[in-house]
Amino acid sequence: MLAAMTTRAPTPTQTQTDLFGDIPQPDKTDVAMPPANDASTAASAQALRIVPGQARLSPAQQRFNKLMSRVANLQRSQAALDALVLRWAGPHQQTLASLQQEASQCMLEMLLFLHERLQRPGLTPGQRKNLREIVRVLIEQMEPEGHPQVLALVDLYISEEERALLAEDQEADLAELREMLTQMAGRPIEGLDEDARQGAYFTVIFPTCQFVMAQDCLWWLNCIPIAENHTRLEVGGCFPAARLDQPDFQIRAEPYYDRWERVAKEDVGILEKQQRALGSALYRPGPLSWRDDMV
Repeated sequence: MLAAMTTRAPTPTQTQTDLFGDIPQPDKTDVAMPPANDASTAASAQALRIVPGQARLSPAQQRFNKLMSRVANLQRSQAALDALVLRWAGPHQQTLASLQQEASQCMLEMLLFLHERLQRPGLTPGQRKNLREIVRVLIEQMEPEGHPQVLALVDLYISEEERALLAEDQEADLAELREMLTQMAGRPIEGLDEDARQGAYFTVIFPTCQFVMAQDCLWWLNCIPIAENHTRLEVGGCFPAARLDQPDFQIRAEPYYDRWERVAKEDVGILEKQQRALGSALYRPGPLSWRDDMV
């Protein structure tokens, strides 16, 4: 299959027309454009304000200046928020990780406390039953394999028969999940080693071609530049020859084609918006998100 899609962005306007309708343009009224390497986002917005000359600004021009002032204020607020995020994101993650460890430790202490309490008299049969159920739930939540103290309590609160039934249920759930994934993704290609059967390999051929080798197929994406704001995207796929000979191949391949096309269109929509943003007078280089310093 070979699908071609085109991404388009607005072509830069060669001449600037009157933004405010049929109004007189004073000779000395000018539009100050922001410097190319202005580091201040607020200054870049303020630089677009219309500077009055000898003639008085029209109501529309005054309104435009007010809007640009609001843009500058919002940019300053956004810059302040970005600075706070960069300052506190790391400490927040560290604090959260510490709290998660504390919560895990509290659960462990509660589990051991309840276990110790169950060893002493003074509980009614109903209370003992409820405490045992709480202990069982805590054991499951604590993942015994990672806690030797919890693992030692498994035999006391979960019988061998219950563990066997639980293991059977888990295996059945895994088998059902594997079958569902097989139906969705297809059967693995014969001859793959264990690593290849566990995931997909993404290979980039610079500058604009990518191959993805999965367990059941291969597909590629190739971007062909047409102009500075116009690119053609080619998407194609490959299947083992034995699959092509199957009578129901077209039916089984249709979900692949649909997925590749939908994912590509999602990416195209994002890239078109980014392309339009690059043409904005307010554009400034910087990270795409504070969550990822590589993008």
